[in-house]
Amino acid sequence: MSKSAMVRARIEPELKKHTEEIFEHLGLSVTQAITLFYKQVEVRNGFHFSSQIELYFAYFYSSQFPIFGDLFGCYKYSMKVTAYFELFRNRPDRAIIKDEWIERTVRFPEAETVQDDGRIRRWAKVEEMGGRYLRVVLLADGVTVHNAFFDRRFKS
Repeated sequence: MSKSAMVRARIEPELKKHTEEIFEHLGLSVTQAITLFYKQVEVRNGFHFSSQIELYFAYFYSSQFPIFGDLFGCYKYSMKVTAYFELFRNRPDRAIIKDEWIERTVRFPEAETVQDDGRIRRWAKVEEMGGRYLRVVLLADGVTVHNAFFDRRFKS
């Protein structure tokens, strides 16, 4: 297929600079990166990014290139929590649970169930804790964290 169509866009100079540094680090030209983006939109019939891409960039590149995380909404993730969660998060068994693990479980669960009351349970393995499974309970809105703890009974 002939590559003859041209794409022109105006973006902030700082965003361009940081993003091109990321592309260079990945061994991609700007043309290849834009083509990859277009292909993803075509394949998914929309503007969605795979969890693998988000996780890879969020946890590897965001410390070096914070603007990347801002662009994709995967680095600075503002976690909504209930008063119940705030009350219990400082218990010794829960104080060790990092926000990033909760956020990762919410965004990329390995398993999910919906309770009768509409709350959503999500589980994900936390390799940093020896492969233990973190259970995060969300309100029915799918965003607000109500509870988070390591679930000894969960079987993958």
